[in-house]
Amino acid sequence: MGIKPGERYLGISYAGLRRIYGALFAVAIADGDIATTEREVLDCWRARFGLSETEVDRIEEKVREGGRVGLEDDADERDMARKGMLEVAAADHEIAPEEESLLIGIAQASDMTVEQLQRVLRWRGLSLSRGVLAGANITEKCHHCGQEVREAG
Repeated sequence: MGIKPGERYLGISYAGLRRIYGALFAVAIADGDIATTEREVLDCWRARFGLSETEVDRIEEKVREGGRVGLEDDADERDMARKGMLEVAAADHEIAPEEESLLIGIAQASDMTVEQLQRVLRWRGLSLSRGVLAGANITEKCHHCGQEVREAG
């Protein structure tokens, strides 16, 4: 399952999927800790992309060592990265200041205004200004694999 080098997934190359996963992982570890719910979301994206655990380990190690996660100037790649980064950031129902900086950066790099980002986050019960869940007792399902993502806590 998944794509191989030279193939494309929803218009995105294999290398692009690797870059996107790196960006998602960077958001997950931005606050220094990966919540269980963030790991569950990352695992869903890994499966969706067909990346092996070995490949994911290499990507995660590169990010941990401070490797730059740069996306190509490709609308499909940036759009999928933005959606995934929002999903990872929202997984633990709070946005740490470090995650907030990454989200603002990717939003601006993909021609999304901070106001548009705020609207997307509000839809998920989050806010850049407060960085905490507005509602309580929310249980979601991963948009990709249907696995239940439990509330952090």
